[in-house]
Parts: sequence; structure tokens; C-alpha cells
Amino acid sequence: MVHMVPVPETDGTLPDVLTAWCAFEVEPGAAEVLMQFAGMPCERCLANAPTPEGQRLRVSMRGGVLDAS
Repeated sequence: MVHMVPVPETDGTLPDVLTAWCAFEVEPGAAEVLMQFAGMPCERCLANAPTPEGQRLRVSMRGGVLDAS
């Protein structure tokens, strides 16, 4: 499963744990950086992505309909 982690704002020191948009915590050495999208994405990460597509997926996952107006 591919989780999406926002790039942390840092002074050069990485945090002890990276938190994916789905709240999954990634510990050091437990993940790899992908240079392009590959693999099965985490639907919760996609839904929590700060994009219009993420908003549409969040609404859809809750059984609602996004008002296009």
C-alpha cells in the first residue's frame, strides 16, 4: 500500500515519525521515496489530500454528493 506523506517543514532535521494524510505513522527506515506514482494508493490518503479531487473523494466515501456550484 502506498501512503502519501506531506514533505515536512524542517530546519534540516527530519522528524522522528512522518505522518501520512491518513494518520498512518511512518518510522525512520520503514519507507521508501518514490519518484513517480506506483503501487496501490491508500484511499484515505487520497481522500485527505488537500486537492479538489481529495475533497470529492471524501464526500463520496461518506455517501454524499458534492455540490458543484
